[in-house]
Amino acid sequence: MDAIAGNEIFLFERFRLDRRAGGLFRCDEHGVLAPVAIGSRALDVLYILVRRHGELVPKDEIMAAVWPGTVVADSNLPIQILALRVFSTTAELEAASKRSPGAVTASSYR
Repeated sequence: MDAIAGNEIFLFERFRLDRRAGGLFRCDEHGVLAPVAIGSRALDVLYILVRRHGELVPKDEIMAAVWPGTVVADSNLPIQILALRVFSTTAELEAASKRSPGAVTASSYR
């Protein structure tokens, strides 16, 4: 995985996670980038996990980053992780990450 421009753009397999452009893009067979439909909170979670690739990220840290200054139910994070798991079932992303996002312990994600 390559990071560009101060960790604002991440390239992996045929995907581009671009914080400045506000989305996840898939590169087609012609090299054209097309947006991938994924919710903004799931995108925020993906950004945190990609930025900290290979590390265990505490649930509280993710919650504070994705929902800053907001009180939300603990069930919100697993819902976003589920959205990423559904998305990551594509063979392309699965090959890129080698691991689906998910809970490692009750308080950490990868």
